[in-house]
Amino acid sequence: MKKQGLKPAVMAGWLIGILLAGFVFSACSGEDTGSEAELVLYVRAKALYDEGRFAETIQLLAKETFIPSQVLRGKAFFFSGDRENAQKQFRAVLKKRPSAVEASIYLARVLREKGEGGAAEKIVNQILSDDPQNIRALRLAADLQKDKGPSHSAEALAYLDRAVEASMETAMAILERARHKWLLGKDAEALADLAGAKTLFPPDTPALKVVDNLQSTIEEFIR
Repeated sequence: MKKQGLKPAVMAGWLIGILLAGFVFSACSGEDTGSEAELVLYVRAKALYDEGRFAETIQLLAKETFIPSQVLRGKAFFFSGDRENAQKQFRAVLKKRPSAVEASIYLARVLREKGEGGAAEKIVNQILSDDPQNIRALRLAADLQKDKGPSHSAEALAYLDRAVEASMETAMAILERARHKWLLGKDAEALADLAGAKTLFPPDTPALKVVDNLQSTIEEFIR
């Protein structure tokens, strides 16, 4: 049987992924940027992961020591339904790098699915103590409160309110970036940002009117 290869479009995106990966790891997760070989392997594995080819991702990264690759391998275990190996992988990452937030988030998700809500909540609270606006942690915190039953609905709602506020901050940043891109003549990129901002604003916020007006202005300008 012929081994299935990556799609040509995925392979074409490797170079851009490799160039950006180091900046992402350095700026967002505090990791070192890794060697060129580690980055190439990570991008290759990420392409497999994005296609839902979790078993291949796991196998490809079996001997990797690069932290982002280890986290990705844990996520592949998680989404393939192998909670035990996912838990082992994330704990191994956190033993080496306690500040790896992605690993902490997913470890908490694994523990929640295993019925260990208290342990998951402890991890989430630690994340939020360092980053009170971490949207994923806030949403997970809300889910953990809802798991406790209707008597904890108020706490769950409070976490979701905080998540909405954080999402709006992100949306405002995207909106400002869209305006700046438009001024630079990057109309298509500006419109893409506006579409993204729309998904983050609550339906009743006045800011949506600003987004719509700017979108209409750009579309009229490029006709």
